Amino acid sequence: MTDRVPAIGSVIAAAVLWIALLLVPVDWSVSSVPAAGSLFTVGPVSSYIVPGQTILPTEPVDRVAVPIRVGGPFGSSVPIRLLVLTEPGGDELAAAAATAVSIPAGFDLVVFELDSPLPPSRWAYLELEIPPETQWPILIGGTRSDLAEFPGQLYLRGQAGWPDQDLFHQLLRRQNLASRIPVIWSLHRAALLGYVALLLPAVTIFAGLGLVVGRRRPVLRWPLALLPLPVMVGTYYFYALL
Repeated sequence: MTDRVPAIGSVIAAAVLWIALLLVPVDWSVSSVPAAGSLFTVGPVSSYIVPGQTILPTEPVDRVAVPIRVGGPFGSSVPIRLLVLTEPGGDELAAAAATAVSIPAGFDLVVFELDSPLPPSRWAYLELEIPPETQWPILIGGTRSDLAEFPGQLYLRGQAGWPDQDLFHQLLRRQNLASRIPVIWSLHRAALLGYVALLLPAVTIFAGLGLVVGRRRPVLRWPLALLPLPVMVGTYYFYALL
């Protein structure tokens, strides 16, 4: 019975890890993001010079990330509101509020959680509201991109900018891996098959490691065979997406 305890404990722990990997929701990017090298500074923006961006989501969107720089001492913060309209000056579709903080890196990637998800395949307009009493200059990340998979363009004070200029943003959808796999299969089948192909030899390696070590240390046979792989996959997965 004592020999079974490590085996049973390892099976339970591995099952919990794999289930958590499948069911814990994370933010998936559902928009193409241009290279970071194309980032430039827009602003200063304010309650008068209002920045905006037209978007065309390909999937439902419930979060939007925007790089914002607060030009005050490190730790200075500014509350900012994001409005999603049907068009510049149009009806409101969703809204969110978040706080931008001055950090040493410069731009703070601020994530706005929308109070209502945006439907796919419908044009919308993002607009950032800067409080008029803000004492620090506010800069927004922009990008030069004319890619078909990055539709829309930058607006200032409700007026369109150059066609190849965009507000640097990321559209996010919160899903767990179990519900995301069908989407990955339909859009990125080769990549998904590649990950599976990498997992299969890893399973064999850890199973062999558990078998070899288990000959001298039986108590380590099942922990080594079952636990390292979900820990490694989970660490990479959550580090990349959280």
